[in-house]
Amino acid sequence: MCLAILPLKTQIIGLEAYKFDVPKGTYEISLSMAELKSKGENVMDILVNGKKIWENLNLKKQYGKDRGVTKRFLIAVDDENGITVDFKVVKGKTRLSGIKLRKVH
Repeated sequence: MCLAILPLKTQIIGLEAYKFDVPKGTYEISLSMAELKSKGENVMDILVNGKKIWENLNLKKQYGKDRGVTKRFLIAVDDENGITVDFKVVKGKTRLSGIKLRKVH
């Protein structure tokens, strides 16, 4: 069952966090991103519930200019705090093109 999808026309730039109020369980979170016509270098870390899941993400350098990438992660929620996805700037600005959450167990 898919719980949430945030499809964006292109992307949100400068995003700090995204919160899902979900009960205990195991979830698959999919993050979609693209570095679209940006100048300079943008590097970020992505954390879920305080743990780094994607470190030093430089979309342009790692995947190419004007290309999209989607990566999936399994997340266990053991308390009543849900899921918080934090986007931490290392250099430049953060960005997100889409986010999808699906309960696995």
